[in-house]
Amino acid sequence: MPANLPDFRKFAFRRIKWRTVDYLRKQTLRTQSQVNLEHALPITIDPMTEQETHWQLTALLTELLVQCRPGERIYLTEFFFEEQTVSSIMRRHQVSRRTVYNWRASLLVKAHKLYQQQTTN
Repeated sequence: MPANLPDFRKFAFRRIKWRTVDYLRKQTLRTQSQVNLEHALPITIDPMTEQETHWQLTALLTELLVQCRPGERIYLTEFFFEEQTVSSIMRRHQVSRRTVYNWRASLLVKAHKLYQQQTTN
C-alpha cells in the first residue's frame, strides 16, 4: 500500500463531502426561489395584451400631438420623448416654469379627454 493512502482518503472524503454539501445547498436555493404554482395559476400571460396597450398608447399620443398647441407640443416631445427636465425646457425655450407647468396641465386635460373617448368607443 502506498504511504500516503490515509491522507488521500481524508482528502477524497473532504472533497466528496464538500461537493455534496454544495450540491444540496444549490438545490435548496433553487427550491426556495421557485414560485409556488398555486399563486401562479391566476396569472395569465397574454403577449398580445402588451402589444395592444402599446398600440393604444401610440394612437393616443399621435392624436394628442395633432390636437396640441405649440407649447403643449414642445412639452410633449421634449418631456416624454426626449426625457428633458422642466428646467431644461425652460432654459431652451426661454419661458418661465409656470408656463411649462401650464403646458403640462392643458396637455394632461386633452390627454384625459382623448383617453375617455378611446375607452368609450
